[in-house]
Amino acid sequence: MPSTLHVFRKHQKVLMVMTTGLAMISFVILGAVNARPENMPAVLVVLALAAMFGGAAWVIGQVNGKSSEYVTIGTVAGAVLGLWLSWGRQDPSAIQMSSGNLTGQQVFAMKRERNLVNQFVGEAYQRVNGFNAQFAEQFGQRVFFHYTPGAWDSDLEMAITTLLQREAEKLGIGVSAQGVFEFIRGLAMTSGKSLTQEQFAEIRTRMGVSEEALIAALSDELKARRAYDLLYNQRPLPTPEALYEYYKKLNVTDEAEIAVLPVSDFVDDKAEPTTKELEELFQKHKSNPPGYGPEGKFVEGLPGFRQPPRMKLAYLEAPYDAFEKQVGEVTDKEIEARYEELKKRPFGDDLGAPDFGEMPAIPPGGLPNALEGVLPNSLKPPTVPPTDGVTPPAAPSETSAPAAPPAPMPETPKTEAPKTEAPATPPAAPPATTPEAPKTEAPKVEEPKADTPKAEAPPAAPEPEKAPETAPPADKPSTMLPNVSRLSFVAFQEEQPPAPPVASTEGAAPPAAPKPDAVTPEAPKAETPKTEPTTPEAPKAEPATPAAPQADPAKPEAPKADPAPPAATPPADGVPATTPPTLPPPATPPLEGVTPPADPPLPTVRPLDDAYRAELKEEIIRERAQALMEKKIDAATQWFAEEIGALVNTPAGDPGHLTPEAASKKLKEYAEKNGLVFVDAPLLSFQELRDSEDYPVGAAAAVNHPQKAEVATDAFENFGRSMNYMPRPAASLDANGQGSRFLYWITGERRDYEPESLEDAVVKEQVVKTWRQLKARVKAEERAAELVKMAKAADKPLAEVFAEQSITGKEGTGYITVRPTGKFSWYRMPVVPTRSMQREAAPTLTELPGLKPLGNDFFTTVFEKMKAGDLGTTASADKSEFYVVKILNRTPSTPEELEAFRQTFLTRGLANEYFDLSSRDWAMYGRNPIDELLKANDVQFSRPNPDEPDRG
Repeated sequence: MPSTLHVFRKHQKVLMVMTTGLAMISFVILGAVNARPENMPAVLVVLALAAMFGGAAWVIGQVNGKSSEYVTIGTVAGAVLGLWLSWGRQDPSAIQMSSGNLTGQQVFAMKRERNLVNQFVGEAYQRVNGFNAQFAEQFGQRVFFHYTPGAWDSDLEMAITTLLQREAEKLGIGVSAQGVFEFIRGLAMTSGKSLTQEQFAEIRTRMGVSEEALIAALSDELKARRAYDLLYNQRPLPTPEALYEYYKKLNVTDEAEIAVLPVSDFVDDKAEPTTKELEELFQKHKSNPPGYGPEGKFVEGLPGFRQPPRMKLAYLEAPYDAFEKQVGEVTDKEIEARYEELKKRPFGDDLGAPDFGEMPAIPPGGLPNALEGVLPNSLKPPTVPPTDGVTPPAAPSETSAPAAPPAPMPETPKTEAPKTEAPATPPAAPPATTPEAPKTEAPKVEEPKADTPKAEAPPAAPEPEKAPETAPPADKPSTMLPNVSRLSFVAFQEEQPPAPPVASTEGAAPPAAPKPDAVTPEAPKAETPKTEPTTPEAPKAEPATPAAPQADPAKPEAPKADPAPPAATPPADGVPATTPPTLPPPATPPLEGVTPPADPPLPTVRPLDDAYRAELKEEIIRERAQALMEKKIDAATQWFAEEIGALVNTPAGDPGHLTPEAASKKLKEYAEKNGLVFVDAPLLSFQELRDSEDYPVGAAAAVNHPQKAEVATDAFENFGRSMNYMPRPAASLDANGQGSRFLYWITGERRDYEPESLEDAVVKEQVVKTWRQLKARVKAEERAAELVKMAKAADKPLAEVFAEQSITGKEGTGYITVRPTGKFSWYRMPVVPTRSMQREAAPTLTELPGLKPLGNDFFTTVFEKMKAGDLGTTASADKSEFYVVKILNRTPSTPEELEAFRQTFLTRGLANEYFDLSSRDWAMYGRNPIDELLKANDVQFSRPNPDEPDRG
């Protein structure tokens, strides 16, 4: 029996040649494949299959002696098979465009370049500016290359980029290497600072790309961006007429009464639509999301069944209640130790301002005495003079003695107070006052009274006109309470009116107290009352001499005192006793020379009573529970990264690969062992995740987010960026700091899509709910029209007309609520001031309390279709409420007001808010350049989802 190798030995030379040839072909083919069979060129596929089939046929032909015929047949068969496989393997319709299609290979190469360029730009921006470029993108700075808010390397992005590059070629736009380097230098936000050659080489080396390839990729992207800026990113400036319309929307105001009719009250939950009605409604709105038309324009209240993007999250939760129980009891010793620790802290550094209890009531003596025992001595206003010179006319002998010290108080000469001259004069005052009150000229007395505060200045300055400017120094000693002395001074003047008769005599007596010779010049005293306060105030006789020359300039000031209120007339003579304490002569600063006693240290904590003990105990428990929760979450983060994330994201064929199901099982076991809660949420949209009560992680604060945004925001910002199974911490703190801690990660996502049929239970439920709401809207609008007729016939306020009216007009439903609006405009400016160098925020549509968010349809009806006194109907932006509106008045409305309104607009000139409103209108109602570009080139995507395949 011949050996099995007989044929091989017989044809050894021929077979060796064939084997060598096939090996050479294999090396060539494998080099071209580069580990991806779909990348093999079609020519190589044909040649390889022809050679392999021809060689096999030749071997078979050798046995039969027909090698030539067999090799021909085998070669042709292999070539045909190669052509068929190459044709079937091609993807010419990956993206179809009228200007030229893109194959799958081309799209793949473009995505690779896009990711390469954006990776370089992000690292270069971080190196130059010191913070992440993602943060800059959130504030409107265009750093990365993309034209849509979705994934930056989607098929849609590649189609837009290709069309823009073709437009750039038509226009002759080119970007040289010098232009690329200028773009790189422009990434720096600070002038004179740019990426260095060493940094550029380091980034490029780490990315594993040559300088030529990187510059070529940046050049292609920059060409597309320049074409976009030139052709599609230009917005026309608003006309003067449009600017005036924006000014009116910001400044014309209405007052109205609004009766609210919720559509939900008209919904019939038992109504069932027919299959035909559901199908018609579904087919009409399946391609647009709610509130937007097929062209992407905002349409208020428009139904839509296009499904939004959804993300699937899972998380570990450390609930506060569970960890609070693990803390244990807090002993009295620990509470007292915390209290002693708080006592050592600076004032106001722990629990806010200390509790001093209620402020005492202001006693008859005045405000300074009311602050006794509360303020430190260094902050107290002068307390000696205020109460002593004014209130006690019944006991002149006792009160006149303290009245003298206020003038020399800066020099602390209290020993001069007991002088007997002052008490000697007041007893004679009562009989003298009664006849002199009518004799003295009332108007002349008013003038000095009005200028009495100015009279205190003459001792320091010869010009009485400048005296008021010297008054403020009197307040300087009490820097923390600058208004205390002023408030007390006003209070004393209010208490002075009961003593006008005594005042006239007391004014004559003080000059006699320090200087007996001065009793005679009572006549000039009436003419120059400004000098009277200074003469008696000074303990020495020297101030009396300048009183004579100062009396002359006081006369011309009499006309200036005419406008003084007549109420100041009676206490003209009593002023000298009260004025010096509050406004002492500026020659010597008040309170100087008087050394106040040392202030006792202010308390930093309240007394340790039972209530404060309970607060400290709760605080200690809260801190310990939070520390324990954070420790658990930190440990879980490290464990997750090593045991879950690193294994789930490995290739499926890897020995250590962990499937999502196995990962969920391990996570459940870990959660039970460590007192945590494991939750695997379903696919949720952004709004569903943010507002969900079943999955509170959506509203928690993402700790790693630059602005500590909600988890829902953080998750959807990373949509399409392959962030699956990457752990991220979050915290949900309530007002008392008693919230849960989370560790969350993305497990799957699904892009927005157009549903194909009503077989999807979620979609069908949405269609049925929308059908019922549309029927209820019709009923609510009809009811609103009935109420308008009723209100017009009654001609009364809506609150009276609808007082006994139900919402639906039937018994058993709630009564109509009528809300007065106050003044409101179409748009409103933000009330929160801007920070540092930030520009003022853009105006927003006005929100009225008690009403759902309003849209342009509401304000168009109110401000453009109605006038003062009109009644009409309108609705909220989502058509969930209908309103009966009565305009009470409008400003401006008269011809004079309208003309002044127009003149104000002309004199004001341009304002930023006009252009903010113009941009808003352009975004909502203007043309969409990207959509126009895609439609003009008839772009079609062969794959159902132009983005990456769904995950999860």
